[in-house]
Amino acid sequence: MLKLRKDFQRFVSPKAMLCHGIFKPHNEILIHKLGLSIVKLMYNKLIPMQLKIKRYTIASLLHIKTIILICNLLSIITMTAQTKFEKEHRTKAEHVPVGATAFIRQAFPDKKVKWYAEESQDGRTYEAKTCYSKIKHSIEFDPAGRLIDVERKVHFTSLKKHTQNHITSALDSLFEKYKIIKTQIQWKGNPEDLLQSIKKQEKNKLSYQRYELVLKAKKDNAFKMYEMLLDSIGTVEKFLEIKQRPTDNLEF
Repeated sequence: MLKLRKDFQRFVSPKAMLCHGIFKPHNEILIHKLGLSIVKLMYNKLIPMQLKIKRYTIASLLHIKTIILICNLLSIITMTAQTKFEKEHRTKAEHVPVGATAFIRQAFPDKKVKWYAEESQDGRTYEAKTCYSKIKHSIEFDPAGRLIDVERKVHFTSLKKHTQNHITSALDSLFEKYKIIKTQIQWKGNPEDLLQSIKKQEKNKLSYQRYELVLKAKKDNAFKMYEMLLDSIGTVEKFLEIKQRPTDNLEF
């Protein structure tokens, strides 16, 4: 079973799909989440059934490839980076929604917090920035004061090795060259669960963890700045090209 799992993971990795012709760098077609969900369902449900009758072989993975191709035709996205624009300015706590300031008081009762109002392609948000347990935190809220996510700035090399491998495989398939400038662990979930995650400095079992990267990369013979959001197996969930202005600062 372990060998089968490894073979399957190699097959559905970005590099493997590249080799099998499921997507190519020049047209940048990737499998949509729906397609991936169907493949995962096959792996979790159909493969164990086949193993029970002891007739499943690695060669049958060709059938999985066929399903992936069908999903690709039904539900695909072109991985062309959207443009990220962002206008951020300092604001006072009294100008921030009450729900947001209440959460921050619970999470960081004795810490100095800087508040920012932000306009971006996703709309207007509020962001609290502070340093806790020697780690820079950024907590984002919507205009009603509802928590959107918690981000912690880390070194890419501090991530689990298998997560690093999956993410770098995805980046290798998208870019000719790249350099990771900034890495943040992003948590999403219920405010109470995220509050405990902040206190313990580890993900709550009910929280949703992703990885946000800012990188300088070469694509189509040109170097540009990008922001990406990926999961632990290298699935790209957000892909934005950063349009820099002279005053832009990529640091926290």
